[in-house]
Parts: sequence; C-alpha cells; structure tokens
Amino acid sequence: MTTEGDKAGHIESDEQQPAGHGAELAAQEEGLVAAGEGGDGGEEPAAKKARLSSAPKFAPKQLQVKSIPDAQSTPKQPGSLLTVAEIVTDKLTRIARKNWSNAARSRDPPPAFKPKLVWSIYRDELGGASMRSPSFKRVMLLEVSQYLENYLWPNFDPETATFEHVMSIVLMVNEKFRENVPAWTCFHTREEAFPGFFKRVLSVKEGREEKLRLHERTAYVLFMIRSFQSLEDEMVRSQVLRVVSLPLWHALSPGRLQLELHAHEALAKHWKAAAKKEAKAAKKAKAGVEGENAYVPMAQRPEVRFLPSLLDEFVAVLDKVVIPPTDPGCFPKLNRAALQYCERFLEFLIDLLSQLPTRRFVRTLLDDRALLVKCRMSKLFKYTSPPPGAAEAAEAAARAAKAAARAAAGTATTGKLGKQPASNGQASDGEDAAAGEGGAVDGSEEREESGDGDGGEPGGSGSSSGDESDAEVDAEASEQEGGEVGERMDVEPETATADDAANDAVANGGEAADAAQPSSAREGAQVAPGRGQGGSPGRGRGRGRRGQGRGRGHGGRADHRGPGSRGQRRRRSHAQGGGMARKEGDQGRRPVGKPTNMLFRQLVDLLAYYMSFPINDHTGEPLTDDDVTTAHYEKVCQFQRLCFKHWSKVESLHELALSNCGAVEQRDNLRRQLSALSPDQLHHMVCQQLRLVGEDDPWGADTAFLMEVLVSTYERRRSQREVVNEMPLYPTEGLLWDESQIPASSEHYTGEGALALPKLNLQFLTVHDYLLRNFHLFRLEATYEIREDIADVLGRMGAYWGDDDRVRFAGWARMALPLNSFKITEVRKPNVGEAKPAAVTANVVIDTRPLRGDVRAEWDELKQHDVLFLLTVRPPTAAAAAAAFADGREPNAAEKHGLVYVRGCEVVEVRDEGGRLMNDFTGRVRRDEVKPPEGFGRTLAVALDTAQYQIDMNTMAKHKSEDPYSTFNLLMRRKPKENNFKAVLESIRDLMNDETAVIPPWLHDVFLGYGDPAAAQARVPGTAAAAADDDVGGVGGETPLRTVDFGDTFLDAEHVVDAFPQFKVNFVNRSGGPKPVPPFRVTFPTEAAPATEGAPSASGADSTAAGAPAPSVSAAEPGGAECSASGAATAAAGASPGPAPGELVVESYVPPDPGPYPQDQPRRNAVRFTPIQVEAIAAGVQPGLTMVVGPPGTGKTDTAVQIMTVLYHNCPGQRTLLITHSNQALNDLFSKIMERDVPERYLLRLGMGEAELDTEQDFSRVGRVNAMLARRLELLAEVEKMARQLGVPEAESVAYTCETAGYFWLIHVLARWEKFTAAVERARAGGAGPAVISELFPFKEYFSDAPQPLFAGRDFDQDMERARGCFRHLRTLFQELEECRAFEMLKGQADRVNYLSTKQAKIVAMTCTHAALKRREFLQLAFKYDNLLMEEAAQILEIETFIPMLLQKPDDGVSRLKRVVLIGDHHQLPPVVKNQAFQKYSHLDQSLFTRFIRLGTPYVQLNAQGRARPSLARLYNWRYKALGDLPAVQQGPAFRAANPGFAFDFQLVDVPDYLGRGESEPVPYFYQNLGEAEYVVAAYMFMRLLGYPAHKISILTTYNGQKALIRDVVEQRCAPYPMFGRPHRIATVDKYQGAQNDYILLSLVRTRTVGHLRDVRRLVVAMSRARLGLYVFGRKDLFANCYELQPTFRQLLVRPIQLALVKGESYGVCPRGLEDPVQYDLIPSIEAMSALVAAITNEQVATAVALQSYEQPQQTQQEPAAEAGTQGPGPIEAAGEKVETGPHGGDAGLAVDAAAGAASAASTDVAERLSTGGMDVENKPGEGKTAEGSKAAETGVRSQEGEGTAAMEE
Repeated sequence: MTTEGDKAGHIESDEQQPAGHGAELAAQEEGLVAAGEGGDGGEEPAAKKARLSSAPKFAPKQLQVKSIPDAQSTPKQPGSLLTVAEIVTDKLTRIARKNWSNAARSRDPPPAFKPKLVWSIYRDELGGASMRSPSFKRVMLLEVSQYLENYLWPNFDPETATFEHVMSIVLMVNEKFRENVPAWTCFHTREEAFPGFFKRVLSVKEGREEKLRLHERTAYVLFMIRSFQSLEDEMVRSQVLRVVSLPLWHALSPGRLQLELHAHEALAKHWKAAAKKEAKAAKKAKAGVEGENAYVPMAQRPEVRFLPSLLDEFVAVLDKVVIPPTDPGCFPKLNRAALQYCERFLEFLIDLLSQLPTRRFVRTLLDDRALLVKCRMSKLFKYTSPPPGAAEAAEAAARAAKAAARAAAGTATTGKLGKQPASNGQASDGEDAAAGEGGAVDGSEEREESGDGDGGEPGGSGSSSGDESDAEVDAEASEQEGGEVGERMDVEPETATADDAANDAVANGGEAADAAQPSSAREGAQVAPGRGQGGSPGRGRGRGRRGQGRGRGHGGRADHRGPGSRGQRRRRSHAQGGGMARKEGDQGRRPVGKPTNMLFRQLVDLLAYYMSFPINDHTGEPLTDDDVTTAHYEKVCQFQRLCFKHWSKVESLHELALSNCGAVEQRDNLRRQLSALSPDQLHHMVCQQLRLVGEDDPWGADTAFLMEVLVSTYERRRSQREVVNEMPLYPTEGLLWDESQIPASSEHYTGEGALALPKLNLQFLTVHDYLLRNFHLFRLEATYEIREDIADVLGRMGAYWGDDDRVRFAGWARMALPLNSFKITEVRKPNVGEAKPAAVTANVVIDTRPLRGDVRAEWDELKQHDVLFLLTVRPPTAAAAAAAFADGREPNAAEKHGLVYVRGCEVVEVRDEGGRLMNDFTGRVRRDEVKPPEGFGRTLAVALDTAQYQIDMNTMAKHKSEDPYSTFNLLMRRKPKENNFKAVLESIRDLMNDETAVIPPWLHDVFLGYGDPAAAQARVPGTAAAAADDDVGGVGGETPLRTVDFGDTFLDAEHVVDAFPQFKVNFVNRSGGPKPVPPFRVTFPTEAAPATEGAPSASGADSTAAGAPAPSVSAAEPGGAECSASGAATAAAGASPGPAPGELVVESYVPPDPGPYPQDQPRRNAVRFTPIQVEAIAAGVQPGLTMVVGPPGTGKTDTAVQIMTVLYHNCPGQRTLLITHSNQALNDLFSKIMERDVPERYLLRLGMGEAELDTEQDFSRVGRVNAMLARRLELLAEVEKMARQLGVPEAESVAYTCETAGYFWLIHVLARWEKFTAAVERARAGGAGPAVISELFPFKEYFSDAPQPLFAGRDFDQDMERARGCFRHLRTLFQELEECRAFEMLKGQADRVNYLSTKQAKIVAMTCTHAALKRREFLQLAFKYDNLLMEEAAQILEIETFIPMLLQKPDDGVSRLKRVVLIGDHHQLPPVVKNQAFQKYSHLDQSLFTRFIRLGTPYVQLNAQGRARPSLARLYNWRYKALGDLPAVQQGPAFRAANPGFAFDFQLVDVPDYLGRGESEPVPYFYQNLGEAEYVVAAYMFMRLLGYPAHKISILTTYNGQKALIRDVVEQRCAPYPMFGRPHRIATVDKYQGAQNDYILLSLVRTRTVGHLRDVRRLVVAMSRARLGLYVFGRKDLFANCYELQPTFRQLLVRPIQLALVKGESYGVCPRGLEDPVQYDLIPSIEAMSALVAAITNEQVATAVALQSYEQPQQTQQEPAAEAGTQGPGPIEAAGEKVETGPHGGDAGLAVDAAAGAASAASTDVAERLSTGGMDVENKPGEGKTAEGSKAAETGVRSQEGEGTAAMEE
C-alpha cells in the first residue's frame, strides 16, 4: 500500500502469483527495458550506485551494522509493491483456487461452471458496474490466475454465453496484449469455437447500444485493434477479414457505390454474382425452403453492419466530447472517457488503412462518410485549452458570484448545501456545484471519501452536464444502484464508490464527463453512502425533496458532514480481502493533468496521411509523385468540365471552369468561387452530381461541411516526402516534451491510451511507407534519448539568476559547458527550387579552463560531423516554479529548470586559442604538423539545421518574437556512440528520395508482407520446395545452382551420407584412393523423390509446428557467369546424365596441387556439421532468402563462416557483405573467416571495432592498403630473384613495377612452362621415365628452398602434378602482383582505399550501424556486392536490417543482390529500444528476422547444441522444437565431470530477506538486492578458494542496479586480494547475450514481483550462458509460481533450494563424475555461507603463513596438512557445529551457526596482508573499509562530474 504522498503513477505489486501463474507489474515492469538492462560492462554513474547497507559477516566486527532497521517501519518508496502474502490472500486468488486453478481442475469431478460468477466478476472487478475502466491490478490478477485459459474460454458456448462472458474474454485478451503475453494460444485449443465467439463479439452490442459505458466501448475497440494486428494467425485472420471485405460496400451511399463499381469492372462482376446469389437465397427463404428465419439479408449481417455502426457511434460520441460551460465566463471542458474512446477509434481506423488487406474497401467507406472532414470540423478538433490557471480562476469567480447572489437574496433553503466554515474543510454549495461540473470532467476536484445526501438546487441538477435532463441522470444512477443488487456467487459485492460518480451520460446521449481521479487522491478511499438533507460536502448522491431528480457533486472529505445530515457513515471493503482491499481509484494510473485535444489532432493528421496515401488500393501498386499529380489534375479537370456544363450561369463557377488548374487547386480561390452557390445548389452539386456525400447523411444539411468536403477534395495536398525533406532532423524543445509522441516517463507506459505514432506490424503499404514509419520512430527514439541527456545536464548545471540579471551556473556537468559567445557567421542563399538557406554556419566559443584534465581531453576530441546541442536556459522564478507544481502535477525538466530553446548543430571544425585546426581529418593539416592545442579557449565552427533556421526566421517575422539564436547560453555534447542519429536519419531520408533504390524483385512482396511467404525462399534442387517451384523456374524465375562444391564441409564420406538423410547418395570416386575422401562436389537432382510415408519433410514455415526439422530450405537463383561451372561440368562427365529423382551424385575429387610449400596448402574445416547445419549451408549458397534460426550454442557462427567459404569457392567473382549487430560478434565471425581457405587480401573489416580484432594484422582499409603495398614489395623481390636465376639480363628492371613483372610473366615464365610441357609430352611419347620431368623442369633452382626432393621420380603422373603445383604457385604469385598493380598506379591513399573497398575485397564486414552511417559514402564510391549475410539478425532493428540491402546503386534499375542470409534467434532478446512506448505501442523493437518468422517464411532451425551440459540445456531447450545435444557435450570429459565443491551442476538457491529486506530501490527502478549480492560474491569467493580460475566465472544479474551493487561488493571483498580477484565479467543478462562462460552465478534480484524476467526471451538468454555450472540466486516462492517460467523452474525446484556443497574437493583434482552419488551439506543462509568462506580463508592464510615460517624440510612435512586444509572436511566443519545432511546420507555435516565476528575480522585482515606479501596474521581493527562507505567520496565526486542520471532498469 502506498502512502498518501506517494506517486500515484507507481503501481503496487500484484506480486505473488496465484497458483500456476506469475504476477506482473504493469507500469513498472513495462518501463524497464528502456534503460535498465543495458549495462555495458563499464562503470555506473556514481549518482546511481547504492552503497552497501551492511558489511558482510566476515568483515571485521567494528565494521558490521550494529542494529538492523525494521523493514516494516520504513515507509515504502513510490512504486513500492504489495507483499506475496497480500496477493495470496486476495479474494480473487481464493476464487481462482476454488474454481479454475490447475489444482481445482484436476479434482474429480472438477468444479462446475458458474455463469453468475462470471457475471459477478465482470461487474465487480472488470468495471461492469462502474463508470470507470477497471483497475489494472484487478485485471492483472485475473489474467495471471489463468481466468481466460482455465475458465472463460473452456466454458464458452456461442449460443448461451452472456454479454458479461463475452466482454470478460475481450478484456482478458486486451490484458494479455498489454503485458506482451501470447493472447491467442488458448483459443487454439478450441479453434472450432472461435468463429462463434467472433460472431458474438460482432453482435455483442445489439440491443445494448444505450447501456454500454464508454470504457466498455473503448475496450471493445481495443480488442478489434488487437485482432487486426494478429493477421499472421490464420484462425484470427479468417474471421476479421470478413468485416472488411467487399460486402462492406453495402454501407456506401448509392451514388458512390455506382461510381466505384463503374471504376472497377472486376469488382462489379463479383458484386453482380453476389447479388444473384443473394436473390436466390432470398427467394428460397421466402418460399420456406430453408426456413423463414434462416436467411438474413447481406446488408443486415453483423459482419457488414459492424464497421458502419462503429462509425455512427464514433460520430455520435465525437459530438459530445466537448462539454459547454454552465456558468458565464467559464471555459468548456473535455470528457476524458469520451476523448479516450475517440482516440482509440482513430487508432483503429489508422491501423485498418495502414495494411493493404484491410485498407482496400475500408478507405472508400471512410471517404464516402467524409469522416476526416467531420473530425476536422468537430468541436473537439477546434477546442482550445484555456491558458494555465484561467479555468480555475473563472470557476472561482463563478462560485463567488453564485454565493454572493444567494447571500443577497437569502435563498438558503432546506435541500440546498449550506455554507460551512472554511476552517472545518467544508465547501459552499456553490463550490459543490462547481466540483460537480468540473470534477467529473478533468479529475481536478477529486476527494478521498464520498457520502450520499440530498442535494441539488430547485429545478436544477448537480451533474456536470449543463443541458442533461434530470430524468436521464436519475435513470443512470438507478441503473448503477440496481446493478449492485443481486446474488454474488463467491464474490463480495463491490461498492459503488467515487468512481461511479463520473457521469457517463454521453453513452446515453448526454454530455457529462468521466472522472479521471488520480489514484493518490483516493488512497484509502472510503465510501459513505447515506441519505441526508442539508449541507453535505462529501460527494453526494441523494434525492432532493424539491429537486428535479438526482443530484451529483463533488465536495470535501466525507467526515466533514453538515448538521442536517440523516445519512449514517459506512465503510465498506472486501470482507475477505486479506490485505488487498480494492482501492476506489486505479493505482496503476499516473497523475494526469486536464485532458487536451493535442493527441486527437495528431491522430487526425495521421489518419489524413493514410487516407491520401499514394497507392492503388486494389492492386497494391505504389503511385509515384507523377502518378499522384496526374490523377489530381485529372480530377480537377473533371470538376471544371462539370462546372462548365451545368453551372456556367453562375459567374464565379464559369470563371472557375475556365481557370488554370493551379488556380483551382488553391483552397482560398476555390472557397471564394464556390461561395456564390446557395445551400441548395451546394447540396445538389456535392451530393447528387459529384456524389461526395450521401444524400441521407445527417451532416448534409450543414453548408460549411459540404463546402469543406468540396474544397478538401480538389485542393492540392503536399506529399509526405516534401514534408520530410523540410523537417528538421534535430529535435527542438517542442518535440522533446511532446507527451503525445514521446511519453514523459516511458517506464510508466501501461498501454492505456493511444499515441500519435506509426506502428511497425506485419505488413506495409509500400517501401516508402516502411521508410517513413521507421524514420519517424527512429527520430523519436533518438529524441527521447536526447531528452534524457538534456534533463541530466540541466539538473547538474544548476542554473540561477545572477545579480546582473544574467543566467549563471552553480554546478557543472561532464557533457555541457556554458557558452562564452555564439555568432552566426554565414547564411547562404537558397538553392534553386528550395525555400531554405543552402547552409547556415556559426562560431561557438567555449572555455575549458574549469575542467579536469580527462574531461578537457574529451572536449578537445570533438571533430567534424559530431553533433552538439545549443540550449537556452532561464531558471523559473519562485512563482513560476510553484505554478509548475500546482494541482499535484510533476513538471518536466524543461519547466523545472527553465529550458527555453534547444537547437542542434554539427561540428565543421575546431580551433584552439591560437586559431590552429584541431582533429582535422581532411588533409589540411599534415600529420607531422599536429601539435598540442594552445590555451583553454576553443572556437567551434558549427553548421546549423537550415530547415529549422528558416522555420525560426518565419516565426520571428510572423509573431515579432525574439531571435532564439541570440539567447543560447549552454552547449551540450553526447557520447559519440550514442550520437549517430543524424547520419542514420539522413540515410533513411535519402532512401525515400532515391527512386533508384530498389529492393530485389524476388524479395519485394515478402518484405512488405504480402503474397506467398515462401516465394523468396532459397530452394535446394531436388527438395520439395524446389519441386513446387519448377513451373516458374525458381526464385526470380532463375534456375537453382545444381552443382555445389562443398570443399571441406564434410570430413569423410560417412559425413556426407549422414548430412543428406532425405537423399540417396551415389558416390563418384575420383580421389585416386579406395574410398571417397574430401573434398566433395555435390550435384543435386532436378526432381524430388516421390513422397513416402515417414520420409523427412522439408522445413516448414514454423519448425516448432513440424514434427522434426526438415533437411532442406532455401531458394535458388542461377549462379551466373560469376559462379564456377566446373562442378557441373565434372558431374556431367560422370557415368550418368544426371541424378535420378531423390538421388545425389557426390563426386570425390583430388584438388589441384597449390604448390610445394606448406603455406600453399589450404586450411581445412574441422567441424563435423550436423545435417541441419549442412541444410543451412546448402540453402545459403543458393540464391534467394535463407533464414536460419540458431538456438544458443548450436553453431550459428560456424555455419555462417562455412556458408561464406563455400560461396567464395563456388562464386569467386561475387562479393559478399557481412553484417552483425555488435562489434564483438563481427570480430568473432571475421576471426573464423581468417582461419579458413579465403585469401587475406580479399578480406576487409570496416568500422571502429577493427582495432579489437585478436590478430596482429590490420584489416582496416588503410591497413589492407599498406598490406597490399608491402606484399607488392615482397612479390617483386621474388620476381627479381627468379629473373636472376633464369639469367634474365637487367633483373632489377624486370621487377621494377607490377607492369614489368607482368611482361616478365608472359615472356619468360609462361613461355618456359609451355616449352617444358611440350618437351615432356614428346619425351613421354618416346618412352621416357619420370626422371625427365626433373631434368626438364625450368624452375628447379627457384624452388630449391621448397621441401626436397621436389620430384620423387617414382611415378610420372605424380611428378607431373607436382610440376603443375609449382606452376600454380607461380601463377598465384603473378596474379597477386596484377592485383597490386592498381595500388601501384593510384598515388593517393584515398584512391587506394576506395579501390580496395569497391574492387579488391571479396568479403566486406561491418556492423549495421556503420552501414547506416556510411550509406551515402558507399553510393558515391559505387560500392557493389552480390550477397548479404547477416548474423544476430534478431537483434537488429528493422531499418538497420533494411539499409544494408541498399548500399549500392542498381544495375539498369534492378538490384544485383542475389542472396540474403539472415541468421538469428527470435526466442532470445530483441533489439534494444529505450522508450517503452515505442517498444510496446509501435513495436519498434521488432526485427525484420522476427517479422519474417511471423509471416510464415520458411526457415532452418539448428537442432543440436554444443555449448552446455545436457542437463543445463534442458533448462531452456523446451523453448525450441527438437533441440538436442552434440556428442561433444554428452561424452566430453569436462562435461561428464562434476563441479568440484558443488553437489549439482545447476541449482536454484533461495535467498531470504537479508537484514530484514529483500529488493530495494535507492533510485526508482534501480533495483538492488543486498542479500543476493552478498550471497553471489560469497559463492564466487568460495569457488576461488577451491581453485576455480577467475576467468571461467561470470556473474550475471537482471538489473543494472544489482550489477552496480555486485561490483561494489567485489571491489571491496575480492579485487584487492589476488587470492580472489575479479571475475571474468559482471554484467546484465541483456548485455551478456552472445557470450558464454564455464560457470555462471545469476542473481534474479526481485522479491516482490517477477519483473521483466517474465519475458521468456530473457529467461532463455539467462539460462543459456553457462557451459558447466549455473547457480541461480533468487526468491523461490516468487519465481516458482510464474506461469511463463514454469518449464525452467520446475527443473530447478527438483533439487534442494539451499546451496549444496561437497567437502574435500578442489578444482583440477576432483575425480567425481557428474552422476556419481555424493554426500553433500546444505548452506541454510547468507551468514552461514559468509562464515564458511571466512573459515576457509582463515585456514588457507594460516597455512600459507606457517609454510613460509619454517625451513624447507619442515615445509615439506606441512604440505599434506596444507592440502588437507584446502581440500578436506576441515574448513567446512570449522564453521560451526550444526549439521544438515543431504539426501545422499553421511555422518559428517556442515556447521552453519558459528560466530563469524572475530574469525571474519581476522580472515579479512590476513587476506589483505597476504595479498601484500606480509606474514603477520594478527588482526588490526580499524584498517578495514566497508563497501557501505567505500564509494561515498567517489559518489560525491561523480555526481558532479556529469556521468549521467540514475540508470533505469530494463
């Protein structure tokens, strides 16, 4: 329970899960990935580090905490959660256990279904009896109790289900989507019932239109949004598409229907056919053939009436959102619930229009209804919010006027609210009336308690509606009261509380508003219903004796009641609530201000964009700008012809008919000329002639509406491309704090409302639409990160007003400096056709003198293209600051610190005080001239955003406002790795403007989400996929590559047979030996084998649905001229003309001898690839799209390397682009390629991460150029050596250049070889023996340094092959020289680098970020590539996957991209998106890889892991289909051996509260758990004491706060002492994805709610990092009950939940096997583990000291004792006397309760002395240092250094 002062936005915990499911915290947990888990292994900002609250038990006694504060007495922080016990005792939990829990369902017989229970839960818990939407927490409790899976859906009957049953399912589905939990899974258990359910959903409103509350209507619309976002599910898709199909046009006006059918002949035929069918059915029904009631006309069917009825409802509600004022001088208000409904409905329409299958017929209906115009002409769209404070002042004035009037007239009578003293907290009746009018509207007049009493003035109503009748209000109230009567089965009736007082009469035609009451204002709310007369300042509901009905109003607290009250105060709560009484307000909602129409207006603009999107709705073809312009002018000309023909008598229209199109399309001209028409004439033109509006449209009588429809139809609209091109790329202050686009606190985002954001879903209209959505989302995500940085800087700088009325800064920040001066130096004239300057540059002067040396160095490293931000800060006055906090609202950082302007700029150059250039990379400053900078002043030349500059100048001219560029006083920079957003946005914008940027035709439709998902699949010949595509000739109409040289892929012939189980393998042995040996060349059949029962099937669209992974997936395209045809020729030379169906021809051949030197021999593959890996390799070589899903440890990298190797050897003329998400993954992949048979001169690594490559060679562009030049000198030296040996005169000149060396090759080398071969042939014909080869070989002297003898002289063919090998060595040498010739001719380094990138390199590797940043540069260089291979594809954003496909210009308008190979794992973590709104609402974290999987694109899933022990792999392999283990992990010695000192290889260790507390939040959402941190570090120390290497141990956690805490503990306990040291890495689970280690210690942190570990993808990553040992530290009772985590935690809970240790073992000498029985001892507590570590440390220190105190013989005698001290039972037993014996038995136990004080102090001090080489083991108190205070000074310093704000958790 939160205190009254706590933030309402923090939801309390629905912590402990009901049986069988895990509870989740909506607002907190959905906001964690934004900034949490992203720990990068670096130091956390000190301001975010929580200091240790205690020293460990083995610290010196004087450093231990003397007293433990009572956790219960400590007030909870904002966002604190409920305890496990409170949730377990909640009444919903008890109901679930009794009726639908797994335990209840397993009883015989199971509990019977109770419809009244569903009815009662819906009304009491799901808002059925309330005017407000249900509490998130109550819905969440029902969801986690599996209410939908176990009760609602299994018992759903379409014929008998009640309204409450259907709506309960709707709400549960919405909740699952909100929590990102699969929503449709349970429906697949009864798919046959889903059509009936969806039909009931469509008709659920019938007969209840006037009774549905607004929150129910909103939930209904939200369910439809979710349904239309699930088109990948066939069960859902088949139902939802019926409501947007052709029959929808029955709702069109007759005229518009005629126009549409005339324009689309194919649709007209379908329409006529359907009409005939309908006529026959109607005729039969009339004749009674099928029964009188069997036939329903098409126009009356639910699926046809669904959308039109929703549109009608929306228009009706839209008209009621704005509530007019009831008093003169007051302002109109907005009904929050109605506004939310309208926003959600617009979101629904936008979703329908943004997908082609749903857009096709819907857009015509919306256009016919002129819905867009109606929205723009509505009162809501035109509504203007009053100035801050104006509304409150007007209401106060109105109340004062009323009070004065009543006092003067003396009209205080019985039944009216009496005036009460202000000191008693009572309000006047005028105040009550105002509260009744305003409180239900905007939530600003909420109270904690309520009471019933007679109220209301004679002849009036106390409701918030000014013109609503009292009868309507009375009926509404009666309905609410009636709803509270009736039998409640198993459920305590809920009270009708303050929530119900929000007048929802809009649903019944009224105009009252919904109350949106902040949860903090209702903490501990009490209901006091009672009847009374006289003044009742409480929220009153009662019958007035003289009133005209039921009056409602808001007042003060209910305990201040007037003297005339007859009602008795009552408090009602859950009788069986068990500590979780339902609060009247929703604690999940954040405090919100008054509603505004800003979001509605933005959604209308987004709707307008999709209404006019340039696409053919029926064919899906995108329309170019020329197409749109042509269609527009054709429409204008038609209108002119109509005016000329029918309206020539009207002078203005006659003029319009003769005007040019440019004049007609202007809005002002068009409106002026059309104004001459009378209302009847205008109606006739619009409704009958142009048929733009139906004649029966209620709005048709509104002349302004008809005029707006006409004008908006013929005016010219700006294209979105023009808007984007004119859009500034840098965010400004307006966008930074626009909450409708960027929610203020992303960690609070709950998914409750809509946002003005595009969404990334399955399908996109066109490539332009795809780019535009990503552009906006990427820009807003970058803006959010910039906003967080600005807020941090503002908080650190401490701006204030100086005595000279200038802004000063009291603090300082690492990332910001005050400006000395700012001056614009140049504004260039606009380019032709543009309205903005060509460039705007300025000089910025800063002083780095106050900075520390390291910080100053960071500022001095600024260079060209770095992005900076110019800020204007004006601290608010005291009055302004108080106003910002008025009404309990939390101001944003801009309001709090007085941020006025924000403008971005880009560095052009940096100069020091002497005017010398710094960090210049343009070549203006020679490297040898670079000197340290002079002085501390720095002048930065910056380029401003020209578009923003023009906007600012226009604003200044229009509004006579100040010049923002004369006000800047602060300069902010950002970390370079986080500041590349501008280059990425420019790349996206360039793609939108580049008409030549085309996706490969074979990938286009699949990319957009249409057509056959397998159309682009790479097809291996002879497989079922290839056979199905024979008619069209494969991917892109091309023939697949039939013969593939797999090189060293297979280790032996048996490997080949095992790799192709679906084929019959026929070997052709040309290896010269008795058995086929590698390498192998495989020829695939042209036809697949006939299908037989039980035969393996091809990989399906979803391998998880298939019985087993299929052998082949892929697509194919011809290799072309660049691919080797030698394999096909060789295969064709075999005995058979080609493989029979289902047969492989595998040719074993002898590879050509590459040369006599050992280094000439190619490096071979040593990995025995599994059949599925071979399938992926075979698919990746074929042209087309190859998708490879690689679970953890299945060899994704090895598979990718082999694909590239095989591709290089089969298509040596093609270039491959290699992309990964991280530098680490790219370097791992690149390092493995370097070890394969690919020449190093063809490898290139781009980007900053190249320096981290584990190699002495430089693979950067400059490094490769230098390597080529060095290699050139080496080769020319070899040429000179050969020339001298061959006796060529002037040998030096022969080897002078590559060109002369080429002549030498032709004249001397090649000529001699040809003479040699001819002579050998003649000699052999003459009967000469092998010796003739050695005699005639012309290069014998050159190869004298090769292994001898060069020729054996025993076999003619062998010696001749060796001679050919020598010649190949020479040919390779001169070929390399020819490749070096370009570097010789190009004199400039830049030219050489460009040539290397575009021509020389065959495999180019870079990260996706580098590709996005440098796209423009690649296009300028004419960069070309044929194949794209992308690893970590599931971790890369959609747009960052797409950009690498378009880094080159097309050839003749066609992309040359032939292959796309995507390798990833969508079951692991997705791309990181910091703002949760963008992640959850817009799906920005969706990767292209995951989208293809959702679309059903076929993929290969690797099915054998080689990382972890099989027992560890079982913790996560349940998430994958048929994931097995490789023999290495089943039989390897390391995997079969036990972990020394541990009884088990994995274990869940239950960590109870430590020092009276579990998890904590020193900073909101910065979760820490001191107990787990101490336990994990103690376990690490124990491992180190047993001899475990530190580099084999990693410590992981799920939150950044815990990572910082563990680091602090390690730094204090371990780092100073070599006997412990630091572990290999301390990181978050998210940042450790892709890495592994032998032993993992994992801290789960949370003790109140599961947190983001409920995301199974994060669980998979956490469980799959360990190879040999995994020890999980967490709260067992919490995680064991989480439904999503059960498959893993069921296995963990089989073993003891206390750490089980084995004594007498040591790392490296432990003979115990993994399965051997062993006696173990249990560690019951953290203190016991600390004592154990202290005892072992003491003994080892004492032993070491004793050994050094005696002579060598004595030391020898003591060695057995020392060994026993480290390995025997002594240290464990020394900890105490209490013994707990494990289940395997044994007499010896583990002591756990010894006093650890003195021993711990001694051990700590001795360990410290041992680390420094001291021998003294005496404890010296006072020399230690607790972690609690260790970081105090550092924290204080770092908080001033500006290292960032508190890290938010993921």
